[in-house]
Amino acid sequence: MDVCRIIITVFSFILLAQFSAAMELSRCLTLTKEHRHRLEKEDSILNCFEKNKQQITRDTCYKSLTKDVIKSVSSKINEQLNSICFYETTYAKNIDTCTKDTEKFKNTLNHDEALFYCYQQFQEKIIKKDCFKIANLLIYPLKKEYLKQYCERDGNNND
Repeated sequence: MDVCRIIITVFSFILLAQFSAAMELSRCLTLTKEHRHRLEKEDSILNCFEKNKQQITRDTCYKSLTKDVIKSVSSKINEQLNSICFYETTYAKNIDTCTKDTEKFKNTLNHDEALFYCYQQFQEKIIKKDCFKIANLLIYPLKKEYLKQYCERDGNNND
């Protein structure tokens, strides 16, 4: 009985911590709406994400982006915010989630770098077919060919 109570208590604290971190980010983003100048607003939004990136999950970060931010920032700032969510919050749960998140990058270089990051993060767990799937998602032809060649010769990947 005591073990159940301890597990429930710990789980409750974890949920409460995640909820409060999301609320803190949301509160910070609400304050950015007071800025009238676009550059001040963008700096303030970027600061909110930088300040809260260690406390929020990847999903919370992306939800905050789509709900509160995307329409009010330039594409450059949007790429920076996507980078924070992708690289500096929690890790992706699996290779499919990771590759899906790379679609949020609009800049080709950032997109391809994120795909390589996904490969590196999960390279010990993926099979050759998944390696080729990632290679085919790359945009730059030379990077695509490089990864395909690597997939072909890497003996660690199972078929």
